[in-house]
Amino acid sequence: MDDERQEILWADLLEMKSIGYLIRAKIEQNLSLVISNISSSFMGNRQLANHNTDDVRYNLNKICSTKFDKSEVLPKLIQLKFLKHRQKLNKQLISNSAAMLDTVENLQKVHKKIMKTNEEIIKFNSEIINLSTQLLADENIDSNYNLDSKAMNIELESLEKQCVKSRKDCEKLTKKVDVVFRQNLEYQQTILNKRQKIMENRKNVSETRKHINLFL
Repeated sequence: MDDERQEILWADLLEMKSIGYLIRAKIEQNLSLVISNISSSFMGNRQLANHNTDDVRYNLNKICSTKFDKSEVLPKLIQLKFLKHRQKLNKQLISNSAAMLDTVENLQKVHKKIMKTNEEIIKFNSEIINLSTQLLADENIDSNYNLDSKAMNIELESLEKQCVKSRKDCEKLTKKVDVVFRQNLEYQQTILNKRQKIMENRKNVSETRKHINLFL
């Protein structure tokens, strides 16, 4: 096996390792952004918007109780509208929770793969430690280390091809992760814009609630 080819491949593999860890870091950064955006949208914007809905309902109920008899149709239709809206939101909440749970399960599968890879590293290290011990003790070496030059070159060529493929895969992942990152930043800005609109509604609803008796 050509020593120069071996060193070139080793350098390429170390470079791919660095690129792989960089991609992994970017993915984890995206994951943190996604979780932050979900929390801001749900625990922040959603709760503020729901609070607005509750106060709007209060205002409408007060208006209807003053202007309409309980037996009239319009107040009942308004209540029905709120009931349908709440049921729709509950349904979407369950659906979104199910989707998030699927994501958690997928992350668990990823974790299992990571643990499996860790075990492979431990097994490899144990094998090499054992080999080192055998060499120091001048013991007979396992037959797996008795390949001829042709067989080693075949394996080296296969590894070179795999490394080329890994580089192409990394290029695709890098482009994709950068696109996702930009999308996450855009969503973050959208959340802030939505919150501003929600707070404007909050102000209007609160003012109406404070002064509603003046108009009744």
